[in-house]
Amino acid sequence: MIPRDYKGGDRRWPRVLFLIFLPFLFSFTDFESHALHIDTWMLKKNIDAFVSRRGPSAVVLYDADKEESLYLYNHKDGVERGFPPGSIVKPFAAALLHAGGKALESWTCRGKYYPPRSSISEKDFQLFHLPRDKKKRPYFRCSLRKGHGSCDLREALRVSCNSYFLRAAEKDRSLVEDTAALWGLDALSDRWHRGIKESSHLPVTSFRKQAAVIGEGGLLLLSPLEVARVYGQLLFSPPEFKKKVPASTCRFILKGLRDVVEEGTLKKLAADNRDIEIIGGKTGTATLYGQRYRTHGWNVVLFRYRKMSCVMVTFVARGSGSRQARELSEIVLRGLKLHRIN
Repeated sequence: MIPRDYKGGDRRWPRVLFLIFLPFLFSFTDFESHALHIDTWMLKKNIDAFVSRRGPSAVVLYDADKEESLYLYNHKDGVERGFPPGSIVKPFAAALLHAGGKALESWTCRGKYYPPRSSISEKDFQLFHLPRDKKKRPYFRCSLRKGHGSCDLREALRVSCNSYFLRAAEKDRSLVEDTAALWGLDALSDRWHRGIKESSHLPVTSFRKQAAVIGEGGLLLLSPLEVARVYGQLLFSPPEFKKKVPASTCRFILKGLRDVVEEGTLKKLAADNRDIEIIGGKTGTATLYGQRYRTHGWNVVLFRYRKMSCVMVTFVARGSGSRQARELSEIVLRGLKLHRIN
């Protein structure tokens, strides 16, 4: 029943109703111009907690379509420093092998790669961990002690077989240089080498050049942001890039990177986020520059959010790609929320 002295009602009610229905209005708003929203405060807090347990780390979230960064954690390690990339360079060597018609060539990995005696020097024993077998022959270990068995190129990419790629670089001595030139990795690496003190430069040996095909030895140095940009070229394939790499090769590499997250070295990755579609990934574990027993951990995750193609790179200064870097990747992926405004 309306009171007799009612003269139009309480003017506060329209405001209250507006605030109640405001979230529903936002739910119908077109967010495509700002497609990716990150709760940066909470994400930073979670990464800080990870860093307190695992040590220095960096994160780069990159828009491959617009070729720009969306999120960066730890500018110093993410942008201002270059590190040995480890196995995350294997897809780029694989692209050259595929384009050269070598995708079906197989190699049996038994867990040990024996470099040619002519390519090993005493300096290499100071640069690499090269144990000897019962016959005193030095070898480079693969990621599986008993090996991956028979591998063609796609399988070698899926399981990240060191032996396969080292063997490929042994057969084709120009593979490393051609790969670095094609993707611009040589120019990027030179930049970081110029910043290293002369007294800290490592000797350039034949095996060190060969090991660059798996990102070891320190000849290749990349920052996490540079890694994101190079993978962005592979994912988005700008016109100038298509002139250098056949479309069939890009499709082959992307299928291989999808294998990595479905049944390869990143199969344990738990995105736990329905807003994104993971389309591929790669792990990397690289020896620290000038050290033999400590390793960096890398993850590259390719995913789509609506119509946006994204690359995420996580880097852990002391760790492995399939463990510590993967844990950091999961923290970041959980922090990407639909329609979450900073």
